[in-house]
Amino acid sequence: MSDEQEILVPEVVASRVPQFIPTTLIEQFKQAGAQTLADAKLFTVENTEEYNLAMEYRRQIRQEVDGVLKIADPICAGLHQAHAAACELRAAMTKDFNSAESHLDTEQKKHIERQREAEEKLKAQQLAEAKRLEDDRRKALAKELEKAGEPERAQEVLAAPMDDLVLPHTQSLMPKSSAGGNRQIWTVEVTDIIALARFVSGNPLLKYFIDANETALRKYAVDTKGQMAIPGVKFKQKDSISVKR
Repeated sequence: MSDEQEILVPEVVASRVPQFIPTTLIEQFKQAGAQTLADAKLFTVENTEEYNLAMEYRRQIRQEVDGVLKIADPICAGLHQAHAAACELRAAMTKDFNSAESHLDTEQKKHIERQREAEEKLKAQQLAEAKRLEDDRRKALAKELEKAGEPERAQEVLAAPMDDLVLPHTQSLMPKSSAGGNRQIWTVEVTDIIALARFVSGNPLLKYFIDANETALRKYAVDTKGQMAIPGVKFKQKDSISVKR
């Protein structure tokens, strides 16, 4: 068998792979598989005899598959072992680098949190000052209105809300760097699945907020044999035919 007839495996994992598969053997299996598929498509099961013939043919197909797996599985196992070893090596080589970056990331986030608190404190101070100035302005205006004989308007001026106060623009205290930047990332934690379900039931357009656990539903169907109904769920029973090797 020449080198051109082999599936070559990189040297880094070659020692972990038990054997090679000749390309000629691959073609042989592919041709056999294509012929088996073509023959299987000619089958129609109309009676018990044809049912049994199909079962026997399936048994033969399983034997062919077993023959393929006996060759391919050791190679897959070797490659998986090599991949695991490479991943372990990569983790060991990058561990300290990742730890260093993690430490710096933590320190940066602490700084950002302190700066955010400072910004909020500054905005609160600016808001308090803006309210004080607005209050002084309104009192002065109300005093003039009272002198002018308009006490009702004076009271309206004093009672008006201060929701639309314009604060002076201030430079953000958040750090900036040409090497990167920070952005806020939202995370979600579901604390009450029942409350979420009630909310979604009242807002059908948001039904994508909840994914049905089909694995759990399938187990429930098996345990109850599909006799216990669940609103919005339809249980279907399918036949599964086992083939003996």
